[in-house]
Amino acid sequence: YYLGNYELAGELSNLTQGYAETHRKGDFLGVRYNFIDGLTALAMLGVRKGSFLSNRKWKKRKDQSIKKLARLRDRGNVNVNHMLLLLEAEDYTLKKRVDLQEARLKFGLAISTAARAGFQHDNALANERAGVFFEHQGDSEWASIYICRSYERWAIYGAHSICKQLKARYPRYITDQLQRSSSNESNQSQRRSAESAKYRWSFTLFQDASVKLEKLPTRAYQGAGSHCDLRPLELVEEDGILT
Repeated sequence: YYLGNYELAGELSNLTQGYAETHRKGDFLGVRYNFIDGLTALAMLGVRKGSFLSNRKWKKRKDQSIKKLARLRDRGNVNVNHMLLLLEAEDYTLKKRVDLQEARLKFGLAISTAARAGFQHDNALANERAGVFFEHQGDSEWASIYICRSYERWAIYGAHSICKQLKARYPRYITDQLQRSSSNESNQSQRRSAESAKYRWSFTLFQDASVKLEKLPTRAYQGAGSHCDLRPLELVEEDGILT
């Protein structure tokens, strides 16, 4: 499912039905199984536009997953809130009439809840699913925002295979974002270096007893006597020496 092979995920779902109830009931792995099984069912409903009868089993599995997670939430399990919200957001996007503002709010709630709960991978997944939805809606602006956020969070999480897959599927979004990020980081690095040099120079003036005010160039200070303003007026670095 994570790598976008929904047909294979659907086959695995068929083979593993009842696994959580038999082997992992009440276990967190069982909760994750229900979550991914629900997402798989929603993905299959999205890619298969068949009749009601052909999609009935996927509708049933999706509804079962939502109900199971809702029961856990109602019993006080706060770790399933973001999972339930993401399933509900995905479910909303399958309606005949979808309000894009409402869809963005639902995905946003799932994303922020996952982030607050510390589930970095689910935060990345929710961003990705939101991006996929808006891409299908033809809204490239929001699709780019969500896909790039997903890429960044998957990279932080260490899911390099998913990052590679996202970059292959959405090169125009991610390549542009990487170029902008690289440019911004370069500019920020240059500013930090200049500020660091300035503050090191100011600190040296006050701490190094060997520096004598009368030997400083006139441009380096303002005022006179013991109340000199030692703000650097000009700062030029040549061969590692501030002049």
